[in-house]
Amino acid sequence: MTKTMVALAAETFAAAEALGVYDEVVHELSTSQKNGFDWASRRVTMTPPKAYRWVGEVEEIGKMFEAVGLPGETCVGGAKMFQIIADSPLGEEIVETRKRGTTLEDCSIVTAEYLAKK
Repeated sequence: MTKTMVALAAETFAAAEALGVYDEVVHELSTSQKNGFDWASRRVTMTPPKAYRWVGEVEEIGKMFEAVGLPGETCVGGAKMFQIIADSPLGEEIVETRKRGTTLEDCSIVTAEYLAKK
């Protein structure tokens, strides 16, 4: 559950950046959903060096949901988001020597810029 929530948060902030409303979204969420925003911000910035590993894990969770009759599409979307992060310059970072993606804003900028070039 938490990995899919992280993917949704990363997707939300990257979309906000791409649409030019990042500051407004951050303001809204950090004031109306402070605990959730703080959690999401920490988790999104921790994710990039691990995103490649999470693709398969989240796909498997989606298959498990489908096996019991639940929709797995949320997990499929999460896996796709982790693949985008892994394929972007953020995915090239190594935990111990990271230069990019150490803030929520930078994660969002790098992801939005990567998507714009695709």
